[in-house]
Amino acid sequence: MSSSYGKHSLFFSSSEEEDMVMKKILETHEPDGRQFDSKAVLRAIENTLHHAFSSNVRVLMGNAEATMVKTTYAAEIIDIHEPLGHTIFKLSREITYKKCSGKGNLHATTMMLFDSLRNYSWDAKVVIALAAFVTIYAEFLLITELYNINPLATLLAIIKQLPNNLEDFEALKPRFKAIGSLAKVMVDAAKCIVEFASLPMQYMTVDVEAMTMKILTHVATYWVIRSAVVCSSHITDLMAMNHEQVLTTTIGVTWELWSLVHKVCNLHDHLRKQLDVCEQYIEGELYQRLLHIFEETHNDNEEVLNTLFSRKEGLLNCSGFTQEKFGIEVLKSKEIILLVSKLDISQEKLLFILHQTYDHPNHKANGSYEIVWVVLPNSISWTRAEEKAFHQLANTLPWYSISQPWSLRRAVVNYILKVWHLDNDLLMVVLDQKGRITCRNAMDMILIWGLVAYPFSTSREEQLWDEASWTLDFIIGEIDPLISMWIGEGRTICLYGSDNLEWIREFTGKINDIKRVGVPLELVYVGNNSTREHTKEIAATIVEERLSGSLSQTGIYFFWARLKSIRSSRTHIGKDMKNDVIMKEVMSMLSHDDEEKGWVVMGRGSSTDTIKLHGRKLMDCLALFNVWGENVEKVGFLSAMRNSLDPPPPPPIEKCNCNTRNHSRIIPYVRDSNEEIVICEECKRPMEKCVLYQCMLR
Repeated sequence: MSSSYGKHSLFFSSSEEEDMVMKKILETHEPDGRQFDSKAVLRAIENTLHHAFSSNVRVLMGNAEATMVKTTYAAEIIDIHEPLGHTIFKLSREITYKKCSGKGNLHATTMMLFDSLRNYSWDAKVVIALAAFVTIYAEFLLITELYNINPLATLLAIIKQLPNNLEDFEALKPRFKAIGSLAKVMVDAAKCIVEFASLPMQYMTVDVEAMTMKILTHVATYWVIRSAVVCSSHITDLMAMNHEQVLTTTIGVTWELWSLVHKVCNLHDHLRKQLDVCEQYIEGELYQRLLHIFEETHNDNEEVLNTLFSRKEGLLNCSGFTQEKFGIEVLKSKEIILLVSKLDISQEKLLFILHQTYDHPNHKANGSYEIVWVVLPNSISWTRAEEKAFHQLANTLPWYSISQPWSLRRAVVNYILKVWHLDNDLLMVVLDQKGRITCRNAMDMILIWGLVAYPFSTSREEQLWDEASWTLDFIIGEIDPLISMWIGEGRTICLYGSDNLEWIREFTGKINDIKRVGVPLELVYVGNNSTREHTKEIAATIVEERLSGSLSQTGIYFFWARLKSIRSSRTHIGKDMKNDVIMKEVMSMLSHDDEEKGWVVMGRGSSTDTIKLHGRKLMDCLALFNVWGENVEKVGFLSAMRNSLDPPPPPPIEKCNCNTRNHSRIIPYVRDSNEEIVICEECKRPMEKCVLYQCMLR
C-alpha cells in the first residue's frame, strides 16, 4: 500500500479512508508542551470503572474511607496550565449536547473532540476523552443504581426521563453489558498509548519499530475517542426513550457496540505486541547506559537524574507537610542521597533515619543536598493495597519521594538490585552535584553520626573512626535526650539488657540497694538483641514495677540498629575482633549468650573508662559491694568495681610499664573545680597525680 497508514487499514473500510482520516487528525495536532500526568488520570479512571463494575455501588463509605479515596487519587492528578475538571466538563458537554445519529455524525463529533484537544499530546487526548465519557457513564450508573432508595436519584431520573420500569431495565441489560465491555477495552488501549508516550525514546534507535508504534497510536487514539462518543451517545439516547423504542433498538445497538468492542480489542492486541517490542529494546539500551553513566564526567547531575527518573515518571512529591509535586529539576546541581528500599521496609528504620537527618541537632535547614525516597516493587506489578500503603507513608515523610514508584523503568530497578546490591534492607546512595557516586551506601554513617558524617564519603567515614572512642556517649549516641544530658553532666550510667525478667528483678534490686547508700547511679534498660515483642513486655513490666528507667520501644530499636551499623561500618573499613577494641566490644553486645541471662555496660560522661560485665560474674561482684564499696568515695564507683574484679598486683620493683614510655595526661587546672580520678588508658588503674608548672609566656 502506498500510504504509511495503509497496512493498518483493517481498522477502516479502506486504506484511502484511513489516509484521509489520519491526515485530518494530524492537522488538528498542535501540542503546546503543557504538562499532563496521563498515568495518574488514567489510574483514576480505572478505579472509577472498577467501582462502577463492582456490585457495591450502593455501599456507603464512612468519612475516613472517603477522605482516603480523595487523598489517594485526587493528589495524583496534575494539570499545570488549566483546571482538569474544566477541560473534562467541556468535552462531556460537547459529547452530550451534540446529538449523534449515524456514521457521519459520529465521525464529525469525534473530529470535533480532536479539535478541542489539539494542544494536548496523544496520550493526554485519549485520557481526557475517556475521563469525559466516564463522568457521563458513572453519573448514569449512580442514578440507576440508587433510583429506588434515594429521593435525589429518583428525581434526577425523572428529570432526565430515563427508563423507570423493571421491564425496560431488563431489556437494556445487554446494552449495558456491551458498554461496560467496551469501556474496559478502551482503557486497555489507552494504557498502551500512555505507556508508549512515557518511553525514553532517545534509546529507541530502531526507527521502523518506533514509527509503526506511532502510527498505531494515532489510529488507536481515534478509535478510543470515537468509542467514547458512541457509548456516551447511547446513554444520552436513553433520555425520553419510550418502551417501544427500548425494545426495538436494543438488538441493533448491542450488535454495534459488540462490533466496536471487537475492533478496539483487536487494535489493543496490535498495540500491546508492538509496545512489547519497543520496551524490550529500550530496556536493554537503558541498562547499558546505566552501567556507564556514573563513570562519565558531566557538567551537572541533570543527565543522570533524567536517566534514572524520566520527566513523566519522575515527578517528585515533597512530603505530606505540603503535598506539593515538583519536577526533577529541583534536584539539579544538588548533592542527592537516594534512599532506596522496598515498600515493606521497617517503619522504625525510616523513623531512625528521620531522627538522624531531619530531626538531628546538626540538621541544616538550607543544606546543599536532598534525600529522595525511591521505593522498589516487591513484585512485577503493584497492588492497590500497596499503592495505598505507599501514599500513606510518603505523606508522613519530609523528604522527596518518587510520586509514582510503580512507573520506574524495569532497567532502573534491575540495575539497583544487581549493581547496587539492594537485598531486603535499604541503601543510601550518595550522588554529588555532577551525578557521580561518592558513596554506595551511607546508611551506617548516617545511623551512627547523623549529619556529622557529611559529605558521606569513604574518606569521611575513616576520618570519623579515627576520632571515635568506645565511650558511653558513643554507644548511646543522641537516641535519648535525658541520657545525653546525664552524659554531659558526667554522671555514672548503667545500661543493661536482658530478656530474663527474674534476673532483671535481682539485678535492679542490688543496684537500687547501692543507690540507697548514697552512690549516684543512673540505671537504664536498653532491651536485648532478641524478640521485640518479648522485649516490649519486659520494658512495660520494668516501668510498671519501677525497677529502673527504660528506653522507649523506638529508642530500643534505635539502640540496636546503631550497634549493628557500628559493626557493619567497622567491617567495611577492615577491622575485626582480633585487632580492634571497638569491634570486640560491639560484637560482645550483639552476640550475647542467653545462658548469661543479662549484661551491663557502665561508664561516666565521655570517658573511655567503661566496664562491661555479663550474668553471674556481674551479680557476684555486686553481692560483694559491702567489701569494695568503701573505696568508691576514694577512687570512684567504676574504679572501685574494677579493682574488685581484677585486684592490682603487689607493687612491682619497677613502675608500671606505661611509665617506661612516659605515658601521661595533662589536665589544665580550674579554680574551685572538683578533682577527678584519672584512669590510665593502658592498665585501667588510677594514675598518680603530679603537678606541672609551665611558664605563661612560653
